[in-house]
Amino acid sequence: MKNFMSTLIATVFCAPSFAVSVESNIELNITSVEQGFWVSVSQLGTPVEGVKLSLANEQGSYTTPENGVVFIPTDSVSTRSGRLSATFEDGTELSKRVMLLSDDKS
Repeated sequence: MKNFMSTLIATVFCAPSFAVSVESNIELNITSVEQGFWVSVSQLGTPVEGVKLSLANEQGSYTTPENGVVFIPTDSVSTRSGRLSATFEDGTELSKRVMLLSDDKS
């Protein structure tokens, strides 16, 4: 039963997370991997450049390039969840709770 629950929880958190702002048609696609998060930012389906992304309790921020996709690494082994914040050039802010995949193989 423990393995089933672990698998179920892992499946839920392994799937990409989505945060959508309906009023501005902004979409954050967040994919968790063992070392961090891949984040794709788009507006009306077009990649958004210049979005400042940061993960709470982690140092530094990352800015999306022309393709709107950036990798945010997490160095802390204790980081299993957090809040990803996105700040757009027009001042729009979005945040999404994220879960980091565990490298625990048990």
